[in-house]
Amino acid sequence: MNNLKMLSLGVLGLVVLAGCATGGSGQGWSLCGQQTKMRIVDLDISPDPISQGQQIRSWRVVVQADTDGECATTLQVQERPGNITVGTKRVYYFRPGSNEVTVQPDTRYRFSQARHCFVVIADIEETPRAIDATGNFCAQREGANWTMRGR
Repeated sequence: MNNLKMLSLGVLGLVVLAGCATGGSGQGWSLCGQQTKMRIVDLDISPDPISQGQQIRSWRVVVQADTDGECATTLQVQERPGNITVGTKRVYYFRPGSNEVTVQPDTRYRFSQARHCFVVIADIEETPRAIDATGNFCAQREGANWTMRGR
């Protein structure tokens, strides 16, 4: 019984410490909220160009975060229309200013159409939504390859 009390106190202490580490005090990481303004500055694939049937190695996303402090949120890349996840969902940490992150691709995804367009989805206050972008991010077919350059 004494061991159970000690274990309960230890767990309670860890929960309190975890709450302090993610609190809104400006120190440590908090969740990105509605007041966090994010904009996608660039979205690229590697390799570029990519040939038919070739697997994407990675997505490179440049996010401008206009926030007072550091925050964390999940990101994923989706193809539109269809909301097909092509870059796997994961938590990323953002500092104010420009942030570059690498998103792992869905290994099953392949280019097949003449044009593929993409958006970056973030969970803001537990609601997934497309992040505003400085332009359209589309891969264009060039011969037997696709490229995101020159869009």
